[in-house]
Amino acid sequence: MDLANALVDDASLAEDVVQEAFTTALLRLNDLREPLAFPGWLRQIVRRQANHLMRKRREVPFGDVTGVQRGGPGMSEPERNDLREHVREMIRGLPPVIRDTTELFYIEERSCVEIAAMLKIAQGTVRRRLHDARQRLRGILIPSLDVGADLTPVKSNDTSRSGTAFSR
Repeated sequence: MDLANALVDDASLAEDVVQEAFTTALLRLNDLREPLAFPGWLRQIVRRQANHLMRKRREVPFGDVTGVQRGGPGMSEPERNDLREHVREMIRGLPPVIRDTTELFYIEERSCVEIAAMLKIAQGTVRRRLHDARQRLRGILIPSLDVGADLTPVKSNDTSRSGTAFSR
């Protein structure tokens, strides 16, 4: 528990990390080759779970870009609709492989697991394609926004999806 507390910023999150780590350890106990290595093996699982949880807390679905879904401050409904259409247009301009993955994730709101199964690819490949899409879109969309816009990353409590967005 001390390791989890040191890795995350909240006691209840640390408890979640430890619970997930023990669940993973139980499910993968057969993977442990040397019983004497159990303490180090379990610590590594705790580290991975903590990193995974912290990464999920930093990520936000792309649909929330610039507060479009939340009704961003200072944006009228027509402005939100225009921005939403602009984002979709930029997604349509991505290379086909990246575009398909991006649309499944952000437009159809599928999980990485679902997309991997649908496209018969590894989950890591899905995440890499989404990363590539975000990088490309960031390069296109951010310059097209207001020059003086205050863009700050936004947090989401939705831990079933990953992605990054910005708020004005």
